[in-house]
Amino acid sequence: MIVSAFEQLPDAARLPEVAIVGAGAVGIALAVMLARQGRIVTLIEAGPIVPPRDYRAANAANSTGRDHIGLSEGRMKALGGTTRLWGGQLMGFGANDLAADTYPGKPGWPIDPAELEEATAKALELLRIPPDLRDSAAVYRAASGFETQLDPKLDLGIAAWLPQPDFARLFASELRELPGLTLLAEHAVTDLATGTDGQFVSIALRAPDGSIKHLQPKRIVLANGTFELAAMLHRLAACDECRVAGKDHVGRWFIDHLHVIGGTIRELDPRRLAQLTDAVFHRGHKFTVKLKLSSRFQSEAAVPNVAAMVLPPLGPRELLRDLFSLARRSDSSAESPGFLRSLAMLGPLAWRYLIKRRGPSLLTSHAYLGIEVEQVVCEASRITLDPQDPQRLVLHWEIDGAAEMHGIRLFCEAVRDYLAREGMGRLEIDPRIVAEDPVFLHDAHDAYHQMGGARMADDPQQGVVDRNLKVFGTENLYVLGAATFPSGSFANPTLTALALAVRLAEHLHGLEKP
Repeated sequence: MIVSAFEQLPDAARLPEVAIVGAGAVGIALAVMLARQGRIVTLIEAGPIVPPRDYRAANAANSTGRDHIGLSEGRMKALGGTTRLWGGQLMGFGANDLAADTYPGKPGWPIDPAELEEATAKALELLRIPPDLRDSAAVYRAASGFETQLDPKLDLGIAAWLPQPDFARLFASELRELPGLTLLAEHAVTDLATGTDGQFVSIALRAPDGSIKHLQPKRIVLANGTFELAAMLHRLAACDECRVAGKDHVGRWFIDHLHVIGGTIRELDPRRLAQLTDAVFHRGHKFTVKLKLSSRFQSEAAVPNVAAMVLPPLGPRELLRDLFSLARRSDSSAESPGFLRSLAMLGPLAWRYLIKRRGPSLLTSHAYLGIEVEQVVCEASRITLDPQDPQRLVLHWEIDGAAEMHGIRLFCEAVRDYLAREGMGRLEIDPRIVAEDPVFLHDAHDAYHQMGGARMADDPQQGVVDRNLKVFGTENLYVLGAATFPSGSFANPTLTALALAVRLAEHLHGLEKP
């Protein structure tokens, strides 16, 4: 059931087995899985059921270092969270992404690649992707005739797209009808009260009228987004009674993906290039293609992941199509803001994103190489709290640049050589890439893929949570989401975050009921 008044909560929902803070992608997924197991779950959302048109107003924060657009525009505090804004791209992390020292300084993940692969498959099942469509590469090969390995240096990365990316709608019936699952909207968590031996005994909530209410869960999962949960962990780390053992790592190692135009493809063969790069549609599902460094070459060269999409020129027709596609998912359901309101809400975000990813020229006969690069973890990049206002978070986003530029150069040269060899076009690489000049990255922008700040590790000297996502030093506090990622790959983080939700649901199910 979905309620917005604390008084409407059933008695069991006030004493749940698991309380989940944040009704975004991973929070909703975990709540649904636990409720299906027969658990009593209360899902807490600070925002409203219907997204507000001025959703950016709720994202007030300070920013230092590099400009980070997603800090204000890439977050949604409402039922469904940021799934109200995204397009639904699904691409998982691979074995290279989890391995340590693929490039100098890269941390490893404390989970086995085969384990993550199994959890990823279960996440796709949860998302109702049909079994024969879960292997995106196989679907692409069958539909296009292209192999996913182009040459020793380049592979194709294939992403599947959810037909319904809004989790408030995708899981609408479960949120309303699953026994044991209650969603409480418009209640912000203000504090977690401690008991003994690393236990948290209650959650304080601020109701819409300003009054404070309390829940007494057995276990607590913070799933309220990278920025918000890092801020909450900072406040807990400052409390000696909370026993957060990895407090020195809270907020550290923040990363995002970098997007930038790396070059122009001229003298292109439109038909052959389209065969390679066009999206594939199969049984109502979309699959898109990215050129990427092969895993083997990436390891040999010791560089971070680099990928790219071939971006066609953006004319007025294409711009309007892309803008309206964001609002087209709206309908007349109670959880939907409606078509016109969605367009007004998402239009400015879409405009900024489309212009930046396509480059400044809207009407040309050329194509662009839109690069996506993994950010190397950087100790100086972190989320903190404002000393003058501890309720306000501060993001200091930094990148090193040297390893990223080396990887970008190697990638662009490999793409240039491949396109020329296959007669698809002539890639003019930005001269700053050839020189590996980090100034080139001044043109790059973030991808709204906020990761890090609560790193998963083997011990509290290396991170904040263990392999089962429990906060070091505590007994019943867990963190879920991309904040726990030790590194970022190049892929959209949502599918991997959902795979971690699968693992957490199984871990909690394996524990004795409290």
